[in-house]
Amino acid sequence: MKNLSSVFNYTKILKIFLLSSLLLTYFSNAEAQKVKDAKIKVTCSQPDATITVNGKSAGNGGADVKLLANSCMKISATKDGYYSKSVEFCNNGFTKLPKAHYIEMEADAAFEASVKTDVANVDINIRPKKSLIDSWKAVNSLVLQYIDAIEVSDKENFYLRTAWVASTFNSGIIRTRIIIKSAGNEQFIVKILSENAEPGASIKEDEKFKEWDRVLRKYSKIIEELQNRL
Repeated sequence: MKNLSSVFNYTKILKIFLLSSLLLTYFSNAEAQKVKDAKIKVTCSQPDATITVNGKSAGNGGADVKLLANSCMKISATKDGYYSKSVEFCNNGFTKLPKAHYIEMEADAAFEASVKTDVANVDINIRPKKSLIDSWKAVNSLVLQYIDAIEVSDKENFYLRTAWVASTFNSGIIRTRIIIKSAGNEQFIVKILSENAEPGASIKEDEKFKEWDRVLRKYSKIIEELQNRL
């Protein structure tokens, strides 16, 4: 009798659960069907910042954004020298949407600590006055003044590569590396690798970094110094 009673109670609970699920699905669908398109007025602290909606330009400094029913939209504000800000809204009938949203932008510390240059991530040829052998010691000495961790220094093949050096800013991670190698014909090829990634990335996560067309100020003079000293 106890087993029959347990089976009966289990069946009853299962029926209640299934009925509750069906009712929840019904009311959720009914609520979703009532959702209407909505509008949000977006403004920004920088009047010339670019406002994008799902990656598409929507205006400068602000925009009237239309959110279609049962959809989500990512709204972003970007401007050179400022940390990009994004916010996502979903018009699903369950979340109350604001009539307006204000984006306060912050100065990008990485931008302020760097310079835009055409030598970032580009091979630069340098022909020293002396032979490559006679210049190699000076090359190593100068590089160590900028980055003191050298991963590879091969005098026979004239190849030098520093370790990545990471610098953390509010906008993300900047990593820098210097590579010098022989170009033949008594010339060196010098390259400053400058890359950035979003906050929280590890310096070893190559897939998260992309080339940056700026170089941190503390490394920006190395090619000029190599050209002058060699």
